[in-house]
Amino acid sequence: MSRLSHAGTAGFLLWGLLHVLGGGAILAGLAESPEAGFAFYRSADGPQSPLAGAILGYLSYLFVTLGLAAAAIAIFANRRNDPMGLAVNSLLVLAVEAGLIIFVLVPGHLAFTDALPGFILAAVGITFGGIACRGGHDATATR
Repeated sequence: MSRLSHAGTAGFLLWGLLHVLGGGAILAGLAESPEAGFAFYRSADGPQSPLAGAILGYLSYLFVTLGLAAAAIAIFANRRNDPMGLAVNSLLVLAVEAGLIIFVLVPGHLAFTDALPGFILAAVGITFGGIACRGGHDATATR
């Protein structure tokens, strides 16, 4: 495995772990109450409805699931410079980040600097993974 492949795999793996930890932290807060879950976003203004807490819990569960998927793809495919793994992980990560931009950053619910770690890790995974794949490594040769 090349250094570029290491860097790309690390970017995707850390992006996945970031989302697993973030989603897990929200779920842990929601185990106490909807307000505790919303406090993660510093927006526990007054009582929150149980439905809002349930929806936040579901979205947090999706963060955990998508984070685990990105980490698994990084370990089993990106590590071997598999172009299909790069494509799937890139699309997964970009879809999540696009949703963050459209629904959270643009309306001003979260500062850009708070979202920056995920963007940086996504860029590292996509960029270095892409360069490593373009290097001509045949993923099927290592299977």
